[in-house]
Parts: sequence; structure tokens; C-alpha cells
Amino acid sequence: AVCPGPGIEQLYRDFGTDEVVEGGQTQNPSTNDFLDAFAKVNAEHIFVFPNNGNVILAAQQAAELYKEADVRVLECKTIGEGYAALTMIDLSQDDPDDVMQGLCEAMDGVKTGMVTHAVRDAQMNGVTVKEGEFIGICGKDILSSCPDKLTAAYEMTDKLDADMCDIIILIQGKTATDDEAEALAKGLEEKYPDVEIITMNGGQDIYDFILIYE
Repeated sequence: AVCPGPGIEQLYRDFGTDEVVEGGQTQNPSTNDFLDAFAKVNAEHIFVFPNNGNVILAAQQAAELYKEADVRVLECKTIGEGYAALTMIDLSQDDPDDVMQGLCEAMDGVKTGMVTHAVRDAQMNGVTVKEGEFIGICGKDILSSCPDKLTAAYEMTDKLDADMCDIIILIQGKTATDDEAEALAKGLEEKYPDVEIITMNGGQDIYDFILIYE
């Protein structure tokens, strides 16, 4: 699996990931990085979680080049999709095709929102973005832009129909304080009393918060 921070790496390892390739928004792993990881796993079948749309191609190229195992690349474009699939993986099945199908089904409906700084002014989806503000992003869509990172997270969450979720996983980044993470978690609990809020410190760069909506 590709993980952008030490906390997220530990989370993935806790759920059984054998090898982690470091990577993030500004540090995409190479084909060779994946080949090295495959060799360390030393398994008959290997399932790869790129967790970033920009990383999938390198993972697929490595899978084609590696001849010592059957390598399957799950096309998960976010940490949230990968996490949802990993927590539902069923390795008791004999057929790797069935395992892969289960992983794809587990990703269905999972959304990942991210809060970060805007690097330039922009206009998208009716949202006016000012350089330096905090923006809430899901996929390629900007859903909120606010001077305050917590407000950006709340507005983004509202637009992602969080009241329909069972779980929201809040992952704190390097640039967010413990107090900010605790305040955001408390605010989400008050706003969505029927949704379970799980918090963790991911230690990721770039994104103050990553929120996984399941």
C-alpha cells in the first residue's frame, strides 16, 4: 500500500498490510519502488493499494513487469477508498478474482474529503476560492473555501451528505494541532449524532485533515 504519513502507515499495517511504499501528493513512488516492495512481500498473489490516482499507472506498470507473483492493482484513488477495501478484505477465499471483486465492492460509495491551503484564487462549483484560505476538496471538486480550516471541513462535510454515513474517520495532518482535531471531532459528533466519528493522527503533509465518509 502507498501511505502518505506515519500514522496512516501504522493504520494500514494494523489491518494486515505487508509492505508500505512511501508516497504523497508531492512524492509519487516510481515503478522501481513498487518492484522492490513486491520482492519483499514474497507471496504468490499480491494486492496493491495505490491510494492516489496519480500512482495507479506506476503500480500497474510494475505489476506487468514483475514475474514472480500474480500482482493485482486495486484502482483506489484515495486513502479512504483503500482503507474501506482493506478493512473488508477476505483472504479466506481461494480465488484471487473473488478477493479482488470484494475489494472493489467495498470501495463503492466511500468518499474522501481533504482540507488544505489554496495556492491561488479560483472559481469552481459556485465556490469562490481566495489564495491562502482553507479549501475542502473531494476528488477534483472544491466544495468549500474559508479563512478557518474547521469551517472549511464542516462545509465540505455538509455537501458530502454526511448525515447518510455510518462512520466518519478524521485523520489529522502535520499542520493541524491536537486541539483543532479534537474541536472538529466534537463539532462533527454534535452535528451528526447518529454517525460514529473515529479520529487518528495520520502525520500526513499537505492536508490538515483527511476525512473518510463511509
